[in-house]
Amino acid sequence: MIEPKFFEMMNMELDGVLHDKDRTRLHEYLASDLEANRYFEGLRAAVEAANSVEQVEPPAGLSNKIMNAVPFPPHRVETPHKGFTNWRENWFTMPRFRYAAVFVFGIVFGVLVYSAMNLDSKRGAGELNVTELLGTMKQYTELDGFIQTGTIGVDLDRVQGSVSLHESDKVLLAEVALDASDDIDWVVEYDAGDVTFDGYRSFDGGTGDVVAAKTEMRVHQTGDSRYLLIFTRKSHPVTPFKVRIYSADQLLLENTLSPAAKSAE
Repeated sequence: MIEPKFFEMMNMELDGVLHDKDRTRLHEYLASDLEANRYFEGLRAAVEAANSVEQVEPPAGLSNKIMNAVPFPPHRVETPHKGFTNWRENWFTMPRFRYAAVFVFGIVFGVLVYSAMNLDSKRGAGELNVTELLGTMKQYTELDGFIQTGTIGVDLDRVQGSVSLHESDKVLLAEVALDASDDIDWVVEYDAGDVTFDGYRSFDGGTGDVVAAKTEMRVHQTGDSRYLLIFTRKSHPVTPFKVRIYSADQLLLENTLSPAAKSAE
C-alpha cells in the first residue's frame, strides 16, 4: 500500500516544484516500492499524454452562436403595457436578473457570516486580537503576557532543541523549537475535552508536512524549525500534553508537559 504522504510528492515532482531533499526521498521510496513506482510511471504517462494534445482554437463566433441558441422562456406571460410597471412585475422571471440577484445575495450573506465569526470586542494579556487573524487562524509572534510553565529539553544525536509551554488565563502556547539533522516526525497530543486547538504558526522559514487532528498535531520536519501551537483553555486543570519525537518510525523521545493547575497570573 502506498504511503499517503508520497501522493502529493509525486504530483509536485511531475509539476517540477518538489524540493531537492524531498525529490531524493521520493525516488528512494519509488526504488524500494514496486506498487508506488508503477503508480508514478502511470501518472507520468498520463501527464505526458495530456501535454501532447494539440490545443484547437474554436471557430470565430462560436460563443455567440451558442448563446443565441438558448431559447427565451416560452412560458413568460407577455403584457400589452410597457415601461417600469412591466419590468417591476417580471424582472425576477428573467434569467439574467434572477442569477444576478442570487449572486449578490450570496456575497452579502458571506460577508455577514464572516463578520459575525470574527467579531471580538475584548483584548487583554494572552487574549486574541482580530488584527492578528489570518483567515480563521489565530497568530502570535511574541510571548509577551504569557508565563512559561514547563519545558522539555531535547539533546539527542539527531535532534536538539526544546518544547515549552507558555500560558495565560485562557490561552496556551506550545512552542516547539527543534534542529534536526535527519528527517523527524514530532507529535504533540492533547485532550480535546480540556483545550481547543486554534491553529499554529511556523517561524524561521521552517517547512514541513503538517497534520492537525482532533487530539494531536503531527509535523514531519527536516532542519531548524520553530512552531507555536495555539490552544484555548476550556477548564482547569488541563490534562498534560504528550510529546513524542520519531525518526524513521523509531521513537527517540517521549515526555509530558503539564499546564498550570490554576489560572496564570
